Amino acid sequence: MVSFPPAIDWPGVVAALGRDVRALRTLVGYSQQGLALVAKTSQGTVSRLERGEGVDLPLVSVMKVAVALADGLDESNGAVAPRMRALVALADGLAHAPIPPPDPGLATLLRSYQALSAERRRGFLRVALPLVALVSDPGPC
Repeated sequence: MVSFPPAIDWPGVVAALGRDVRALRTLVGYSQQGLALVAKTSQGTVSRLERGEGVDLPLVSVMKVAVALADGLDESNGAVAPRMRALVALADGLAHAPIPPPDPGLATLLRSYQALSAERRRGFLRVALPLVALVSDPGPC
């Protein structure tokens, strides 16, 4: 039996992250435009993220902002929210990680999954997760 975690309040998570990004950007001394230039993204992306409207922003954009903030944060800057500290640490680790080549099959699978209703997603996972476990088993098929 597959168990599902409780529903996550993604708008609330993104709003809190946006407040942390704005606080850290201010602490580091960047304007939104300056942070966007360093992060190689748009000022609009930074603005949407800070306003908590980043639920639909690509993860790569959020990570670019986090990497830029990590690079701008020096040891003398103390109080950083735990959520932001964790995101900055993740971004810092990812900044040096190799980027895997795109997998068109995975992209298709994700688009198909995202198009499903919540109920259908649960049904899909009930079928897919045991299959993944089966094909992941190193034993004979």
